[in-house]
Amino acid sequence: MCQLKSILIASVFVLSVSVSVFAQSGGSFTIEKSVIAGGGERSSGGSFTLEGTSGEAIAGTTSTGGSFNLTSGFWASSNNNQAVRRAPFDFDGDSKTDIGIFRPAPAEWWIYRSSTGTTFATQFGQTTDKIVPADFTGDGKTDVAFWRPSTGFWFILRSENLTFFSFPFGANGDIPAPADYDGDSKADAAVFRPSAATWFVSRSSDNGTTIQPFGANGDLPVVADYDGDSKADIAIFRPNGANGAEWWIQRSSNNSIFALQFGNPTDKAVQGDYTGDGKADVAFWRPSNGTWFILRSEDSSFFAFPFGANGDVPAPGDYDGDGRFDAAVFRPTDTNWYVQRTTAGTLIQQFGITGDRPIPNTFVP
Repeated sequence: MCQLKSILIASVFVLSVSVSVFAQSGGSFTIEKSVIAGGGERSSGGSFTLEGTSGEAIAGTTSTGGSFNLTSGFWASSNNNQAVRRAPFDFDGDSKTDIGIFRPAPAEWWIYRSSTGTTFATQFGQTTDKIVPADFTGDGKTDVAFWRPSTGFWFILRSENLTFFSFPFGANGDIPAPADYDGDSKADAAVFRPSAATWFVSRSSDNGTTIQPFGANGDLPVVADYDGDSKADIAIFRPNGANGAEWWIQRSSNNSIFALQFGNPTDKAVQGDYTGDGKADVAFWRPSNGTWFILRSEDSSFFAFPFGANGDVPAPGDYDGDGRFDAAVFRPTDTNWYVQRTTAGTLIQQFGITGDRPIPNTFVP
């Protein structure tokens, strides 16, 4: 069994620019085109005037004059209101990760909706396709989607009405890595090309293409929002680094590079926001003993805990909707899911059959 002392955190190289964002309060000010609530009305009262929204503390509630604070571009009352964080693999839009499987032989998707306890099933794709579920349409729900390696085509099944669209992006040998790289709340088609160590991102905001050299042949994509700017960061996991597994992250907020050694070559990268600070944490799961290791984004300290066993498939996500990632595994031998929810307690649920692949494992390299 591997001990904690076998985890080495090597030198961390950081090139960064610190930008402080302060709450605005008091005095008289005017805000235009606020990002909360799209009512388009004019609000006033107390010592402020707000154009382009209904001035609500949270969209859908009633606001009256008095004292308001503006923090990082969001209106808030005296309550500690935060922007809604989207859970990964949330097919029903309830801000919780849904248990779901992809059955390769018939290319079937089976999804257990957490909002209603009902199961959605569809056949979409072929056995050799790569599944790439993400919210490509921006409606707050994950879309069933796949990428076809032989042609480089993406196929997206819209969650709104179950119609689909397709387009070419990428080539055989690429690794698909969709995410919201431009911060418009829509997943962008993207691929990492190992042979050229280059990323290609089709931005949904302006239909432009980002071409970015980053990484090396043999690296694996580990895309996430590591700096908390609501944009996915280009990042790679290098299993065979000089002294173990290496992580290389290009922060989208300032283009600085963050690099560290964390883990061993056989570990599985399971990055996500486990601490609830709005930033993805570097993390891995060790198959040999079922231990999770989380490097806190707040202070680069780490913690570890056992959950799962050898032979399990890691499937992390936010299953209880509290804004924090939960450790989770799918056990092929009994087709049970084991989820250590940070708020709601441990969940054990049977879902799937032998040979199924858990959908929340899609982007675990």
